[in-house]
Amino acid sequence: MVDYYTDAMTYTNVRVIDGFENKKQGSIIVEHGEVQVVRKVVGYKKIKFYTVENLGYGDVNLPEKDMHTTSYWFMIPKDLLETLPFTREQIIDALSGLAYCLHHLAAIILMSDPHDIDHCIGDKSGDWFVRSGKDWRHITESPSSGGPALTDAFDPTIFLFDAYPGGIGFSELLFREHNNLLERARRLIAICPCTSGCPSCVGPTLEVGTTAKEGALSILNAIIG
Repeated sequence: MVDYYTDAMTYTNVRVIDGFENKKQGSIIVEHGEVQVVRKVVGYKKIKFYTVENLGYGDVNLPEKDMHTTSYWFMIPKDLLETLPFTREQIIDALSGLAYCLHHLAAIILMSDPHDIDHCIGDKSGDWFVRSGKDWRHITESPSSGGPALTDAFDPTIFLFDAYPGGIGFSELLFREHNNLLERARRLIAICPCTSGCPSCVGPTLEVGTTAKEGALSILNAIIG
């Protein structure tokens, strides 16, 4: 008997098809609507029971899957991110950690399984997304191209979407709970006793980098005020 389970490693690209509602909260725009999700499973992680540590990785080669569903998302302006004392790579790590935290808190608010929703960092057009691997994280154009994206268009959008075709109603609820969700994320990251990230807040350090916790908290402070 092994002491771990496996979890898929995917590249996820989201493109907005139709916005149902939107609102402005300070410097960010919050929306929910219909999206196209393109996902490709490229590997798996070995996750240790109880501690959720990453024990290793393996590669797989599966075709892309295309799905239309509903999503909640908000865009963070590049100008706001450039005021923070972090490099572009550290900002990407911070956004990855923030998306991880929001994903798991959203599951608690919705009283759902974390696998009922998923998250992605990209832009509304689907032209680029944040691609993560075993020991690297960067911005890329699309799941099929694998090339570097134009950094001039770096106005990142965090998507939390229903993990089922057509959606199951979570996106509108998260749109309504936007302020509550961000405040809970800020409190959780601030009070978590870890030094630089853990599975209880922004995710394991090996996945999101050593500055993700500090960066995610800085982003939340900047957009909440």
